[in-house]
Amino acid sequence: MSSWLNKDLRSKDLRGETMIGADLRRANLSGVDLTGANLIASNMAGANLSDANLTDANLSDANLSDANLTGTDMTGTNMSGADLREVNMSGADLREVNMSGADLREVNMTGADLRGANLTAVDLAVGDLPGADMPRVNLSGANMTGTNLSGTDLSGANLTGANLTGANLTGADMRRANLRVANLTKARLPVAELHGADLSGAIMVKAHLFKAELTGANMTNVNLSGADLTGADLTGSNLTGAIMTGSNLAGATCPSGALATGNPPTC
Repeated sequence: MSSWLNKDLRSKDLRGETMIGADLRRANLSGVDLTGANLIASNMAGANLSDANLTDANLSDANLSDANLTGTDMTGTNMSGADLREVNMSGADLREVNMSGADLREVNMTGADLRGANLTAVDLAVGDLPGADMPRVNLSGANMTGTNLSGTDLSGANLTGANLTGANLTGADMRRANLRVANLTKARLPVAELHGADLSGAIMVKAHLFKAELTGANMTNVNLSGADLTGADLTGSNLTGAIMTGSNLAGATCPSGALATGNPPTC
C-alpha cells in the first residue's frame, strides 16, 4: 500500500493512476486531476480535494471522512460504500455519481449538483443540502433523519421508503416525486411543492405542511395524524383511506376545491 500521508500533491496530473488502498490521509490534493483514477478502498480522511477533478474515478469503499471536496468535479464518479461522514461538498459537481450505500452523515452538500445521481440506501442523517439540485435522483431507502433539504429541487425524485423523520423540506420542490411508504414523521414542509407527488402509504404524523402545494397528489392510505395542513392546497388530491385524526385543516383547500369547513375544519 502506497503512502502519501500529509503529502502536498497540489495540481498534479494523476489521470488514470492506480492507487488502490493508498494512504492519502490529510494530503493536499487541491486542483489535482484524478480523472479515471482507481482509488478503491483508499484512505483520504481529512484530505484537501477542493477544485480537484475526479471525473469517472473509482472511490468505492474509500474513506473520505472529514475531507474537503468543495467545488470538486465528481461527474460519474463511483463512491459506492464510501465513508463520506462530515465531508464538505458544497458547490460540487456530482452529476451521475454513484453513492449507493455510502455513509454521508453530517455531510455538507449546500448548492451541490446531484442530477442523475444514485443515492440508494445512503445514510444522510443530519446532512446539510439546502439549495441542492437533485431532480430525478434515486434516494429509495435512504436515511435522511433530521436532514436539511430546504429549497432543494427533488422534483421527480425516487424517495420510496426513505426515512425523512424530522427533515427540513421548507420550500422544497417535490413535484411528481415518489414518496410511497416514506416516513415523514414531524418533517417540516411549509410551502413545499408536492404537486402530483405519490405519497401513498406515507407516514406523515405531526408533519408541518403549512401552505404546502399538494394538488393532484396521491395520498391514499397516508397517515396524517396530528399534521398541520393550515392553508394547504389539496385540490384534486386522492385522500382515500387517509388517516387524518387530529390534523389541522384551517384555511386548507379540500380535494373538491372547496375550503375546509366546520369546527374543527374538515374536508
